[in-house]
Amino acid sequence: MSVHSKGISKRRRLVKRTTSIHCNNIGIDKKVCNFCESDENNELTLGAFHQKGDVTVHYFCMLLSSGLFQKTKISDKNSILGFLLPDIQNEIRRGKKLNCCFCNTKGATIGCCNGKCKKNFHLICGIQNGVLSQFFDNYRSYCADHRKTQSLVKTLSKGSSKKECAICLTSIEFTATSHYSLVCPSCKHCYFHKTCIQKYAISAGMHFFKCPLCNERETFQEEMLEFGIYIPDQFSFLESSNSKVAPDYFNDIKVTANI
Repeated sequence: MSVHSKGISKRRRLVKRTTSIHCNNIGIDKKVCNFCESDENNELTLGAFHQKGDVTVHYFCMLLSSGLFQKTKISDKNSILGFLLPDIQNEIRRGKKLNCCFCNTKGATIGCCNGKCKKNFHLICGIQNGVLSQFFDNYRSYCADHRKTQSLVKTLSKGSSKKECAICLTSIEFTATSHYSLVCPSCKHCYFHKTCIQKYAISAGMHFFKCPLCNERETFQEEMLEFGIYIPDQFSFLESSNSKVAPDYFNDIKVTANI
């Protein structure tokens, strides 16, 4: 299955393009996400802040919330990137009834998609506790007890666990239980911190994102999507030398999810 079909086959496109990762609404005032109730402004792990009316959300918190679905065009002025404001507000209210399994506070709108698991959590808490969130198809999340690990990890970790990140060139602890490091499934010799490969994915985009060592693209992208890397379907930032802002993204749409 190609990367293109994997990321799009189970979701319908409404329009061709969406907004850049840099939120034009972010101003001087500190914002707080209505989902996770955090003011952390980290586009790498939480996505950009988006604000409309009295609603303020991290992009990824909105995408991954289990009861929220995109129902209109991203250009709809009554929506945030195709998510209707009443739907967002309803999901925020739903979260007020759900305790995070990690911090034990309300607002946990993301649930583990294992059918037998009842855990709910905030995105920011999940990241700190080994949760896997996937940015394709139905935008599923899995707690550390039910998430996948790379099939190569157990084999590769039998040798020396001391590796070097191919991107930042610093040491990386690569073990069978690591949730914060990845390896290329094609060449099996390219290791990287998850945060480093995420930065690369955002700067390269779907059209240019490939293994930094062997340059393989299709299998590499499928594996990175499977293990929680967000790959914007866009042209490379490096190809947009005439622009002072990031290029537009193609639409991210989810159509079903388990609540």
